Amino acid sequence: MRAALAIQRQHELPASQWLNTSRGEIGNLLRLQHQFPEALRELREAVAALAATSGNATGASNPMLAILQARLAEAELDAGHRAEAEAMATSALALARKALPAGNFRLGTALFSLARVKLAIADATAAESLLREALTVRSSVHPANDPRILEVKVALVNALTAQQKTAEAQNLAAEIAPLLRSPTYPYLADLRARLAKL
Repeated sequence: MRAALAIQRQHELPASQWLNTSRGEIGNLLRLQHQFPEALRELREAVAALAATSGNATGASNPMLAILQARLAEAELDAGHRAEAEAMATSALALARKALPAGNFRLGTALFSLARVKLAIADATAAESLLREALTVRSSVHPANDPRILEVKVALVNALTAQQKTAEAQNLAAEIAPLLRSPTYPYLADLRARLAKL
């Protein structure tokens, strides 16, 4: 990704959507590796550059900006910045709903981001609603063992548990536990840890 970004920097303007999408991907990879300061730097700069192309902070109707904002919100949350995460995730979902058709699978990124924030601030009811919508849109294109489905289901177990919907939470946890054990890529270790805390 860094090699690709180096090439893009030679041929794209600093505000290029392609360049900043790549920066956002690198930022998200750094977040998944728990390298939060560097992740935040890449994501903040990518969001700012892409937002500037529209002449205002909302980015008009650019779905890629919504996705970058959602990823930045998760990085802010993982770094312990809840207020910043909530503001960014709220903005990301509002922009995504404006820029994308209803039911589009790409809405899942912004929905999941805001749901994670809602869980962090103990608003499990709002989180559950967002997670169910995220699961619906993501399930239209991703199989049950995809990390983008599993992360939503892990968070949904959390939301259900917080609302004392114990039976449903236990059934869902039992459903996803084998899927979290089978592949060995690192992000699943994070998801297993989130589930284990419950």
